[in-house]
Amino acid sequence: GLNDYTTPFEILCEKIFDAADTIGQLTNERRVDGIPQNDFEKYGYKAILYLQSCFCGKTFPQGTEIPEDSAHSVRSQLILFMLRERYTPSRSIKTSSHVIGQRALRYPYAHILLMVDPRAMFETMSIAMNAPDNEFSATGERSAMESIGGWEIEVGAESRSA
Repeated sequence: GLNDYTTPFEILCEKIFDAADTIGQLTNERRVDGIPQNDFEKYGYKAILYLQSCFCGKTFPQGTEIPEDSAHSVRSQLILFMLRERYTPSRSIKTSSHVIGQRALRYPYAHILLMVDPRAMFETMSIAMNAPDNEFSATGERSAMESIGGWEIEVGAESRSA
């Protein structure tokens, strides 16, 4: 329904699982021009773009703003879904009772997306973790961050724990 951002993501994940199980041996070899070689990559990159859009507070593919009061819960719901330890399809997903292939792995949703493109997936998670609501901070306080060679380093964390 409206304001349901998890189900479309789950449907995309099902397509990725099916494509991965059809291919068999997954590799991290990609074409230089970036054009997806198969359905696994096509659906995988679409799922990563979907997550990036939602984590940035926008709908996919239109790019309209997700209402601010919903953006926080959308981000949380998608992260919790992606970090499920076991494959647990919702009632809307038609699947066999036997969990095989990529679905049988621990953390299957995160695992399959990392198989698509680890760098893109970590960049996507970085968007969620650096959200303005600072949901993932241990204390709820913003810490001073410094960027060093593309890495963000927390400054002053030692003094807070003392």
